[in-house]
Amino acid sequence: MEENIKDQKNKHKFALYVSDEILDIARELYERDNCRSVSEFICKAIQFYGGFVTNSKLNQDYVPQVLLSTLKAIMRDSENRHNGSLFRIAVEISMIKNLLAIRHGISDVSLNKVRDDCISEVKKINGTISYEDAIRWQT
Repeated sequence: MEENIKDQKNKHKFALYVSDEILDIARELYERDNCRSVSEFICKAIQFYGGFVTNSKLNQDYVPQVLLSTLKAIMRDSENRHNGSLFRIAVEISMIKNLLAIRHGISDVSLNKVRDDCISEVKKINGTISYEDAIRWQT
């Protein structure tokens, strides 16, 4: 409640004339933007537009720069997830190739050793292995 009182001291009430259409848009969107009120939504919209108008670069570059930074962050997160998945898949493929190269039964202890060896190998060769490499590795 005290925070609300402090906010009120820094705010000014004034008349704002907008069309019904604009007011309907603000009423429809303010909750989607996690705003507590239409006034807060309008303030955020003005701040955003102010950044657009006062941008030191050409004004048409403002929105693309905002989108570009957002897309870069999304791509970075996606890339990190994919890299982890690809590493695990490469380890499993390396294990399969090496187990096929062995051509005989294998104990759990041996399988765990092969898994550890494959993890080391995939790290060392950056995930690339051929059947010929597996055969050479087993001999």
